[in-house]
Amino acid sequence: MKINSRATLMAVWFITASATTIVFAEPVTKPEHETMTVAQARTLPLGSTVTIADALVTNTVDLINDDAKRIFQIQDATGGLCVFGMNEEIEPLLGQFQTGDVITIRGVVEEYQGLFELVAPLEVVAVEHRMPVAIPVTPGELQNDQPDAEALESRLVQLNNVRFVDIKPGDRFQAAHHYPVTDGQHTATVKVRSRDVALFDKPIPTEPVNIRGLVLQWGESKDPNEESTYHVHMRFADDIKLVEPIQATDSE
Repeated sequence: MKINSRATLMAVWFITASATTIVFAEPVTKPEHETMTVAQARTLPLGSTVTIADALVTNTVDLINDDAKRIFQIQDATGGLCVFGMNEEIEPLLGQFQTGDVITIRGVVEEYQGLFELVAPLEVVAVEHRMPVAIPVTPGELQNDQPDAEALESRLVQLNNVRFVDIKPGDRFQAAHHYPVTDGQHTATVKVRSRDVALFDKPIPTEPVNIRGLVLQWGESKDPNEESTYHVHMRFADDIKLVEPIQATDSE
């Protein structure tokens, strides 16, 4: 997590026995040809301009409920992030690639409500096509006090063999709702963010399921007793699949 500021300067305080010194660290602009990983971009001051190479596009379905703004998600071997902007900034980019493409993208690092983002001005070049692979996680790994939860932010994950909590037959997914799921030990939150998501108004399964989606953060609480600020955002109808029962075999 970084200090959330749209300002161009960040103050770093150094306290000594005799005095307090304020050192201002300006945002960094890397040369256009110099690329880096997502993890390296996270270490720079907010407002820095970066170029991230070999970034896999894991999702282009809009997961925010705002008619004027859009996001999509990318990840590399070191982490994930959201690319955020106004419709007029994001939609031209989405015409250049699709989910599974590997891109080099240039933008400005920012943070909002604990969510690390890349914002305009944005420039992107599609490189090659690959299929994104979901990272298996458990609800326990998405709790507020888990040190590895931040590393899952904006990455494609899969929760295996979980059940929706307090769901009755006939209940349907609604937009912008939180749905708790459990593996019997811990509870995680999954969401259908908007009416544009294919799962909107579809029946909610009462059987055990595997759930795939993007991890986004909303809030900065580290209290394990509060609802987790890390949510799994579902996108497509096949992001939920029933767990196939194990077929019994006759033993001789």
